[in-house]
Amino acid sequence: SLGWANSGTLVHGRHLAEGDGVRFMPGRVLHWGTEELVALLERVGASMRRRFGVRITVGDLSAEHGGPIGHHRSHQSGRDADICFLARTFTARGQGAPVDLNDYVSFDRNGRSFDGRYVFDTARNWALLDAILTDRRVRIERIFISAPLRQRLLAYGREHGADGSLLDRAEYESARESATQAQRLRPDAPDAA
Repeated sequence: SLGWANSGTLVHGRHLAEGDGVRFMPGRVLHWGTEELVALLERVGASMRRRFGVRITVGDLSAEHGGPIGHHRSHQSGRDADICFLARTFTARGQGAPVDLNDYVSFDRNGRSFDGRYVFDTARNWALLDAILTDRRVRIERIFISAPLRQRLLAYGREHGADGSLLDRAEYESARESATQAQRLRPDAPDAA
């Protein structure tokens, strides 16, 4: 990976494949990243599959050789990944069955999708955040998530006895404001030019 996330290239990238723990958002074809990012997504996907029987849904990473892509300012150097939130169907009694989302879905501050069909699965999204941040091989630089959803996740972590250092890290790494639809990961890359 050379350069910055918004002005770089990908050298010797690795292709992320769908598997037991990872599925692709339909229509998304940019699944190239650094070895570190791809391996992280595979480990996190495997963890979520073991714990909850679900796969993470990945949107875009980078093009095979990096560089500018049409609908992102970043994603140029193989160090960014968009991951869909985990959701459940909405029912009159609250949360229904888990659902694989096929597109980015925006959630309001109460965790309900704007179209009313889904509910933000706070417990499983906290587990996803935990798996990402406690990975021993990759240190995440940024996680983009909206403030209301970040607060939901942090409150859940506190209520369920999460370690203070994990809570601090989750708050710090996710303190960058973003749209409400997806987590965007950006691992540190000490080899960046």
